[in-house]
Amino acid sequence: MQHKKDDELLYFRGKNHFIGLESILFNEESELTMTSIGRVEVIEFSKAEIVEFLMGLQEGWLYCYLISKDLNHLLVRNYFNFQAKPYERSKIMLNDLAKEFGESSDEHVLLPKQFTLAILTNYLGISYVTMRKILETLRNENFIVRSDKQKEICIHTKLF
Repeated sequence: MQHKKDDELLYFRGKNHFIGLESILFNEESELTMTSIGRVEVIEFSKAEIVEFLMGLQEGWLYCYLISKDLNHLLVRNYFNFQAKPYERSKIMLNDLAKEFGESSDEHVLLPKQFTLAILTNYLGISYVTMRKILETLRNENFIVRSDKQKEICIHTKLF
């Protein structure tokens, strides 16, 4: 799932994450737009139902705190990544995406095909041309290796 605010791509969430609990303690609707970029399983609950259930648990407040802490950590990390130059930012954020979404094998981690060049350029805040140059540089450094599947990005595990 990709999360946007005002058409700016902020972050992605993969397996085992609840979507929409970012503002669990507030009644207003989220300012984020969530869009699936692949297959997802969605189970919809009302916010009141979830809050009631969580607060009924002994660890409910802790769970809400941990969701908030995890999201804040992700947003702060992305903020600091945007302070880096495009090449370094791309390398760091591709690593992060590979850890969260990649399929590992002995020699590489394959990013899912849903991470298209258009999505990556939007997420990294760089132009299409800059992204192509950075990917070519990363291939020359063997950080990225050629995939059997043309449109997927393979990250070499030795440099991961």
